[in-house]
Amino acid sequence: MAKSRENDITILLGLKGCNIGEIWEQGDRVIVEVGVKRMHGRCKPREVVHSWGRGRKIYLKLERNRWKCRDCGRTFSEGRELVRPYSRLTRQAEGEALRQLKDRNFSQI
Repeated sequence: MAKSRENDITILLGLKGCNIGEIWEQGDRVIVEVGVKRMHGRCKPREVVHSWGRGRKIYLKLERNRWKCRDCGRTFSEGRELVRPYSRLTRQAEGEALRQLKDRNFSQI
């Protein structure tokens, strides 16, 4: 992907510091592949809702690294600033949903 296009997409989706891979449509979904530099281990890729517009949901396909602490031996993964553990929404999507709930109820959203 061209560098300028990648910068535009990271600004548009608020994904500063992430590497943007492929972007494709799948039915009523738009999927954006987001990754970071791979080093020690990788987590299984995960799709989470990031935003929605024009009647479509925008999903991020996250490929995260797994790290191991040298002191205690516990493993952890990066990307916690984007998605909470076990969540199906990014933090940005959670905030957007809460803003919409201020004026509407669940059935309207």
